[in-house]
Amino acid sequence: LLLAVPKSIFLPIFIFAFGIGFLQKVIFAVTLTFFIVVLNGIAAARMVPSGLRTAARSFGATRGQVYWQIYLPAMEPLIIEGLRMGFIFTVTGVLIAEMYGAPRGIGRDLFAWGEMMKMPELFAGLLLVVAVTIACNELLRSIEQYRKQRRRRFE
Repeated sequence: LLLAVPKSIFLPIFIFAFGIGFLQKVIFAVTLTFFIVVLNGIAAARMVPSGLRTAARSFGATRGQVYWQIYLPAMEPLIIEGLRMGFIFTVTGVLIAEMYGAPRGIGRDLFAWGEMMKMPELFAGLLLVVAVTIACNELLRSIEQYRKQRRRRFE
C-alpha cells in the first residue's frame, strides 16, 4: 500500500519531526530505500527452492549453515539488484530533502541555481550528480556480474 504513495509527500512530516539538517535527510533517504530493499529481500528468500533447504537439513546442516550456504548465495542476485534500486531512491530522497528542507547541500544548490536561472551552474551540478550516480550504479553492477561469473564456475 505504501509503495503506491509518492514518498515525497511525507517530507514535511520528516522536517517537522526531525528538523532541518543532516538527520532529517538521512532518515528520509533510509525510509525511501527501506521498502525497496526489504521487498527485494523477501522476494529473494521466497525464491530459494525448498528442496535445497530440505536436502541441507537432511544432511545435518545447522540453521546457520542453511542460511549461509543455501539462502545467502541463492538470494544474492536479488539482494544486489535491490541495493542498486535502493541507491537510486536514496540519491533521489537526499536531493529532494536538500531541495526543500536543508540550509545547504547539492540539492539546495541545484534548487537555488534553477531559481536564479544560473544555467551553467545548474547543468554542472546535474552532470555531477548524474556522473556519481552512474558510477556507483556501475560499480554495483560490476560486483553483480563478478559474482555471477564466479557462481557459474562452481556450477
